Amino acid sequence: MKKQQKIINNAQQPKYYAYQHNPEIQVKQKERSLAAAFNKDNSLLAISAMSKIKLIQLKNGSIKYIQSFCGNSSYISTITFMKNKTFIISSQDCSIFIWTLNLMNNPKFIFKLKDHKSWINCIILHPLQEDLIISGSKDTTLKFWSLSTPSLPFNWFLKQTITQHKYEIYGLSLNQEGNKLISCQGHGLIFIMQGSNKSFWKVIQTIGTNSYGYRINFITNNIFVFQPCMSNSLQIFIKNVNTGNYQHARYLRYKKSQYNCQTSFPARYLPDRQLLLIKHGDTLNLIKFIFFESQLYQQDCNCILEQCLEFNSNEFNGGLYGGLSENGDILVTWDSKSQEIQIRQFKEM
Repeated sequence: MKKQQKIINNAQQPKYYAYQHNPEIQVKQKERSLAAAFNKDNSLLAISAMSKIKLIQLKNGSIKYIQSFCGNSSYISTITFMKNKTFIISSQDCSIFIWTLNLMNNPKFIFKLKDHKSWINCIILHPLQEDLIISGSKDTTLKFWSLSTPSLPFNWFLKQTITQHKYEIYGLSLNQEGNKLISCQGHGLIFIMQGSNKSFWKVIQTIGTNSYGYRINFITNNIFVFQPCMSNSLQIFIKNVNTGNYQHARYLRYKKSQYNCQTSFPARYLPDRQLLLIKHGDTLNLIKFIFFESQLYQQDCNCILEQCLEFNSNEFNGGLYGGLSENGDILVTWDSKSQEIQIRQFKEM
């Protein structure tokens, strides 16, 4: 007889989740936009237009263009907002720039981090105190940038470099406690690292996969997902209670995109809603997680595909870019077919 599964989160769930597009809230933009981010209260959107940054105000269901400025001499690859009215920009010229909204009348970066030897694909912040920046690059290195003094929020230095990756680093994710880091690279290998914002990081496990992928994301401390390139299966990895290692447990199949993908538009998990938004080619998939205990795993899960947004970009690498607000209420996209900045609102039905 199978062991009875114990539901961990048994709150009554809404029947349906979706992001709904409002055609009245969109802006035409011909320039390619690889990166987008919202500030913490969703009042401001920063979105790239090749090497430029556009600032757009969101208020009362409408958007208002504020200004644009040259963020870099090369394509902007990532934008990340911090809590203290600053935001981080990385680019394909190997540099990381820290800007402040307090100087937007005369835009100028206030700090520059440069040690990578090739373009930067991914950046994440430590989730608790935002005193650690982690960057992954085409140069195969992971770099950890730390604040030298918390009272001086613009004084960053290179604390550590991890060189075990042998191929381009595509994706990064930290767990909610900020003590586990996962990465995916070319040639199908996942790295699991342990550390903190106060200590050094070390690789504690590697997992081989059949294919490389651009997106990897923690769901809980015990579960993470990986999206192989050109596959219609989302792979789910769970920590084994006996070995303490993560292992491939199951997968979720969905409609296969006919297009390839690229690093831009990282996956995002929303813990309060137990929802994952993940890009696959020219498609966005919204996935619901339901957790329970099982004999092999302290925390197991089932997945439900709630929504599939297809953009039909007709471009080899998907031609789809965007970002999700901190609370998950607002989704912004740019795709090569419409050449529009489009806004979608989260709905429960």
